[in-house]
Amino acid sequence: MRIGERLTRSPPVQFSLTGLVQQFRASPLQFLQQFGMTGLRGVLAWLLIAPLIAAVVYVALLPPLRRLARLRHTGQADDR
Repeated sequence: MRIGERLTRSPPVQFSLTGLVQQFRASPLQFLQQFGMTGLRGVLAWLLIAPLIAAVVYVALLPPLRRLARLRHTGQADDR
């Protein structure tokens, strides 16, 4: 959410988890009016960051997984 706030140049929203739960239980509609845009800013940040994280993880794991696949393949060939 903080990254989304920075991207949209919005002021930071102060909150606590217990306070959010209490506000939601008291009035879900008012909660959505108050924190809906903050949630959307968080979603925006994830939409921008998640592909980058996925690409880094993919590139980092591809070589060891290929090695593992080769080892398993040669191990199965030896068993025959």
